[in-house]
Amino acid sequence: MKYVVRNEKILGRNLIVLNKKLKAFEEKITSGQIGGQSAVDSEQVQELVDKLEESGQRIAELEARVQQLSENSASKEEVQEMHFVVDSINPLEFVTIDQAKDMIAGKRVTARTIKKKA
Repeated sequence: MKYVVRNEKILGRNLIVLNKKLKAFEEKITSGQIGGQSAVDSEQVQELVDKLEESGQRIAELEARVQQLSENSASKEEVQEMHFVVDSINPLEFVTIDQAKDMIAGKRVTARTIKKKA
């Protein structure tokens, strides 16, 4: 029975010491001294978070611009088709407004006057 009482006293003292150590450890955790996060570290983390948010906004803006440019620009095939149409029509061979007025007025329009006015 003596041994039981003695062991109980030893265990009681150990529990008191461990409880104090546990409370001190919890206080350090809540103050940010343990766990790799001091006041400087949390400021750096906040700066990184802000930079990441800013970068995300810039990326979203750039994606919107790229999308808008891709919607508003002509593809290579469309440009080639327009080139073919312009070459087929050849607008330089059309009559100018002055030449049309001269024809309506009954004046003679020759190939030279067409070339000179074009």
